Amino acid sequence: MTAKNYDNTVEIVTGALVVDKERRLLFVTGPKWPGRYTMVGGHIEYGELIDDAVRRELKEEIGVVPERIEFLLVNDEVFPRWFHRKAHFIFLNFVAFIEDASRLMLCKKEFTDHKWITIDEALALPETALVSSVRPVIEAYREKYGS
Repeated sequence: MTAKNYDNTVEIVTGALVVDKERRLLFVTGPKWPGRYTMVGGHIEYGELIDDAVRRELKEEIGVVPERIEFLLVNDEVFPRWFHRKAHFIFLNFVAFIEDASRLMLCKKEFTDHKWITIDEALALPETALVSSVRPVIEAYREKYGS
């Protein structure tokens, strides 16, 4: 696959807050977000439905198809300092519920590490530990589903 040029483009991407049966949240990190954790997600392909994009990204990036997904919120970032290139994102964020966290297989091209933590642990992380677009998703999850 050739690299895509996103210069002067508003990028519409999915984000998935992955939640296991113990209500732990999955966060991942890699070279695109140096020193910070984020959620699984990615670009919606031309002609692809949003729900299908969420499921595809989860399968590609962590090797798991969720039992169910639910829309959570839209947020955006314009030229985030934490990203590896200049970008303008609109995030369509979902909760992805999975039963078996042991089946997780991280895409080594995308991610160097992952962690499962509770919602309270996630909200207690310093601002610099997460990409800035993630905290509103965690807060919306807590508001909708509780701690």
